[in-house]
Parts: sequence; structure tokens; C-alpha cells
Amino acid sequence: MNVLNQGKYFRSRAYTVALNGKISVEMNFLNPALSWDAADICEWKLRIFGTVKGGGGGSALGRDAAKWFSQVRISCGQNLVFASGATLRVNEQEEWGATSVDPADVASGVTNANYEYFLSIPYEHNKSSDDRDCVVSALGFFANGGRVDVVFPSAEPTNWDPIATGVTSLQFELWAIVKEGRKKQVSSLLSIQEYTLTVTDDQIAVDGLLRALTLTSQLTTTGYTSMATLTSIDSRTLQYEAATDPRLLKERYKRSHFSFSPNDENLLATPGAIPWFFPDTGQKMSQLPLLSKCHIRLNQAVPTESRFLVSAYQDRNPNYSAAAAGYDDVNSFLHDMKKYGVVRGLVTDIPVTQFDSRMVNKMPLQIKAGG
Repeated sequence: MNVLNQGKYFRSRAYTVALNGKISVEMNFLNPALSWDAADICEWKLRIFGTVKGGGGGSALGRDAAKWFSQVRISCGQNLVFASGATLRVNEQEEWGATSVDPADVASGVTNANYEYFLSIPYEHNKSSDDRDCVVSALGFFANGGRVDVVFPSAEPTNWDPIATGVTSLQFELWAIVKEGRKKQVSSLLSIQEYTLTVTDDQIAVDGLLRALTLTSQLTTTGYTSMATLTSIDSRTLQYEAATDPRLLKERYKRSHFSFSPNDENLLATPGAIPWFFPDTGQKMSQLPLLSKCHIRLNQAVPTESRFLVSAYQDRNPNYSAAAAGYDDVNSFLHDMKKYGVVRGLVTDIPVTQFDSRMVNKMPLQIKAGG
């Protein structure tokens, strides 16, 4: 077995974290993977590290470490990720359960010179997908101008004290875990987007197969807004019973993992998130709801700085798909995909011509031998 089947860790150069700063990561650190047969980006890991001191008002909470990422944007002709670190932390908890762990708090007045935090954006999931179902093709990513941009906040999180004249003592690196898939595949494109909620009755854009829909918040102060004020919610799209109690969603969410992060925002006594929709263990991608928008209604006031995090499998740009499949020409790719293409299945592959035409461009595809 080739060791690359287990994944290789690639790391960008280090950047200094500055308040109000923006980093466009130099992506050439991934160039060695472009010579592989089928390089699959399985996970992005955003790392901050350096010296942190707990401020005079209390501890620098590990729960707040993700707030160093005010905005994360990953794109390659279309957005793969457009969200804050606070909401992406909730996404990580929902995908990985107990393996998503916050760093330790730094007590007031105490200095930790070896602080480290990784925020993970995974594409290999324990629920509703095979390992390669929604990995990012390195070839497709680079062929379509793939980039990663990170924006840092205008002020450090509450009780963090790493500042020296506006430039922090923290540094940032982007890591990518890349596996050798061996056979080129056009995997599903997973979009993770954050939307601001300001009204109690709204339509949230999905534009694909809905994987997850979570209500949370993005605070500049410590922690998350309490969602305990919401005692009944509605969704015509998801066909909730009138005035559904969010605690029912929480109870079902408990069954979606064998174990949970100790700080899972959905399950805290004072919850920082509500899991409106999430895949069941073993649920097939094709069984997820295909939606353009999702109706939501809060029967109480909108919590402060509310955000909806939407995770969905969306249509791929044909240029991305062609490059992922190893084609230089889009028309040749489309011809061969129609003639020889299959939708990948756990047991049996299905010819694309026999699959639901509304969904085929959202599913993992391969071109079989002869194409």
C-alpha cells in the first residue's frame, strides 16, 4: 500500500496575525501533489500559534480561539467556504463529534508561550458520505484559480492579550491533508456558507442537496449568544409541526454521533446553536433534500448576531469537473461523461444517463474504462 493513500500533510509558510489583517495564502505549497494520479484534498486545517496571555478580566477561553478567524473564504471559481471561524467551529463539532476539541483556557495573568489551535474544515465525513464523496480535487482547485483568504478581527477576543502595537504575537499557517485517490474522480462539491439572520421569518439559500442547517452566532465578545430564548420554531420546507420545540431537534442530534465534543454548542446547558437539519448516520447523499431555499421562522426574537450555517452539495462548475477528471477540454469531458460516466455508489455504480438529471451534477462521478 502506498503511504500517500493515508494522506500527506502539506503546510503553507507562516504569516504574522495582525488585527484587521487579511491574508491571501500562497498556495504553491500544494504544487508537489499536482503530479499525483488523483490528489484529493481531504481537509483544511487553519492553525494559529504563538504566545497568549490571559487578560485582566478573566481567562482567554479555548472556546473563543476560532474567533481569530473573522472570515474564511475558500474558492475555486465558486465558493467552497464563506464563513467565520465561530460558525466553522460549530460545523467541525457537528461533523467530528468528540474528536473536535477546543484548546485549554489560559487563566488571567498567565502566559502560554506555546499556544496552538487548529480549526478544521473536513471533507471526509462519518455521516452521509464515503471517504471520497466530497473531497476537493487539487487539479480542479488549481485549474479554477483556487485560493484561500483569511481575515482577522479588528480586536482580539475577550480576555486575550497577545497584542503589541496592533500586531499580535500569534502566527498563522494553512495546512492541507491530501490523499492519493489513484483513480480520478469528480467528487461532490460541498459548499459551506454563513448567512446573517435579522428577521424572524426568512428563506435561507441552499441551492443544492442540504447536508446541514444550523442556527448559531458570531459574537465579538466571549462565547456565543444563548439560543435558550427560542422555545418554538417552524419550517414549512422541513415540514416541522407547528411551534416545534428546539429541544426535540437537540434530542435527535444526540443520536447522530456515538460521542460528542465536551463543548458542543448544540448540547450545552445554555446552547450556542440549534441543529435545524443534519444527516443521519449512513444516510445516502441522494436521500438528502434537494432545495433552492429553506423556509425558517423563529417564534421569539432573533438572538443577537444570529448566523445560519448552511452546508450543501451544489452543482459543479464544468471547468472544475473537467480538470478533476484529467481533461484539458470541457467539451471532450462532457462527451465522455455522458457516454461512459457513472454516479459512484457504495455497492453499485449507476450510469449518469439513468440518474436523476437534477442531481447528477451534485453527485460523485467517474468515467469508466473505455472513456
